[in-house]
Amino acid sequence: MFLKKYIFIIISLIFFVIKYMNLYDKQDPDPAVQAIHGSPASWTAVDLTNEKAQKTQPQGKHSSGLFALIQRHKRLSILAFSLAIAGIIAAISVPTIQNIVRNSPLTATKTTHNSNNNNIINISTTPTPTPTQTLTSRPATGPSSVAAAGASDAHSDDVSSAEPSTPVLEAQTTPDPFDDSASPNPYTPPLSEPFVYGEQMIRGVNLGGWLVIEPFITPSLFDQFPASEKKVVDEWTLCERLGPEEARRQLETHYDTFVVEHDFELMAQMGLNHVRIPIGHWAVLANPDEPYVGLVAWDYLIKGIQWARKYGLRVMVELHTAPGSQNGWNHSGRQGTIGWLNGTQGVFNADRTLAIVEAMARHFSDPEWSHAVPLFGVLNEPAMTSLKNHAAMMEWYHKSYDTIRNSTGDNGPTLSYHDGFLPLPMWSHFFENTTRVILETHLYLIFDQGLVYMPREVQAEFPCGAWRKSLVRSMNETGPTMVGEFSVATNDCGKYLNGIGHGNRYEGTDNLVKNIPVCKNCTCVGSEDWKSWTDEYKQFLKLFAERQMDAYESGIGWFFWTYKTENHVNPHWDYLLGWKEGWLPLDANKRVHSCSEVKIQETPTASLLPSSLLDPMAASTEV
Repeated sequence: MFLKKYIFIIISLIFFVIKYMNLYDKQDPDPAVQAIHGSPASWTAVDLTNEKAQKTQPQGKHSSGLFALIQRHKRLSILAFSLAIAGIIAAISVPTIQNIVRNSPLTATKTTHNSNNNNIINISTTPTPTPTQTLTSRPATGPSSVAAAGASDAHSDDVSSAEPSTPVLEAQTTPDPFDDSASPNPYTPPLSEPFVYGEQMIRGVNLGGWLVIEPFITPSLFDQFPASEKKVVDEWTLCERLGPEEARRQLETHYDTFVVEHDFELMAQMGLNHVRIPIGHWAVLANPDEPYVGLVAWDYLIKGIQWARKYGLRVMVELHTAPGSQNGWNHSGRQGTIGWLNGTQGVFNADRTLAIVEAMARHFSDPEWSHAVPLFGVLNEPAMTSLKNHAAMMEWYHKSYDTIRNSTGDNGPTLSYHDGFLPLPMWSHFFENTTRVILETHLYLIFDQGLVYMPREVQAEFPCGAWRKSLVRSMNETGPTMVGEFSVATNDCGKYLNGIGHGNRYEGTDNLVKNIPVCKNCTCVGSEDWKSWTDEYKQFLKLFAERQMDAYESGIGWFFWTYKTENHVNPHWDYLLGWKEGWLPLDANKRVHSCSEVKIQETPTASLLPSSLLDPMAASTEV
């Protein structure tokens, strides 16, 4: 910067001297000045404007003195002097102006939410980091600099022997935020290459309880209230009870701490290749009539996707909730009545959901996201068995498919549709004339009144029989079929698993499930104290887990529910804990147990997909 100042000053002084010399010897004008100011005729024209002054002054170069010269050419002298002053001022001012512009808030990058009147987040564009500039010292090139370098090598203590380096602004490109070259493990292609579903198995976990709150995953958010206050049972009532400011503070703290980048690094080490991230509708569309903390979780979803991308994990983004609640359970955001495709606002809420899934699918069809997010779960667990009109639900599925594909064309993600808790054979041929569609099912022993009481050895074999057979049939008759949720739980004793204030089937204390046999010898005492589990029990859990994984790969793969629970409060649902403690495989690609160990026998109490597989928080419906 100092060099620039000196150049300005020197050029200005040279200009002034040249002007002085030229004016002093007017009879032999400098050709360079003629070239700048024109022919001698123009000079004459200019001189004629001050003809009277010229006649009163002595003529010729023998009229000595700078003062006489200035008097004789007053206008041109003033012009030359002004230019010199201007050059000096410019030399001083340029760096100041540069600093002002550089530090202006107008040059800062800002991320804003769309504030249109429907409060939908602007997900049409994603800010991309730009290359940064850093001030580095680069030695001057050329013969003199090479000689100086040699002298510096010979006399390292002689600082003056080398030419001073010139500060240079050099662009340093930040890592490409959309780099898809990573792979999580040797068994999985990098994101930039195709993952062929059906030939390559999905092996993943869910990030349940992170961006959609569930009491059994993060109970401390609900335990902060007195035991007598049982009205806070889901995210709706939690936000309502805390108020908007405190709810936002607590949820942002939870988002920041419950899942971090290191978790994705561990997923890759586990041998996994996918992660399913549930998100609530309020992260995309904020409704002033709902108490949720709107639009905030979306930023964390993007952060999670970028972490997954860094470690080569493919992401399934899944809409876990719908306006009005699609099933009436606490993990839909609001426990109680189903208000989606049901009741006075049911159709309106279904249309709002349609707009949300279309916007999300369109966003993730962009080239920046299509490799990182190849799967999109259209809607989690709509309770078709609680809706009187199955046809309306199935029609909405077709409508959502058409809406998304019309918006994204051939570039959109593969779409996953949940079975709605209907038996898989009921979906036979449903997805004909569609492309890149998956039928998703969630398989749990513990929500069936018969399966929860079976002996352990029968439970460990059961997935290899009825469920495996059901998946094979669905693959043949319906198309790609995936298990989107399962766990190693063989009872429903987990804290808040059936909802706050409710009991469990295992002990016969769940007041929402009628006419169930009471297991007189069954108790939940100590069942979740994983530190006291015996090696024998851990081996049973590993056997049960790996046989499930093997059975579910009769479809196109699986996602375990869930990656972790708060302080490992519910260990049967905690993949991270099971991986560390040994009842889940150290590498999901190198399992010990499989269904080949099992002699298939149909269990009398089992059906292809138990009709009572529903969550115990069965919802009421509006007429």
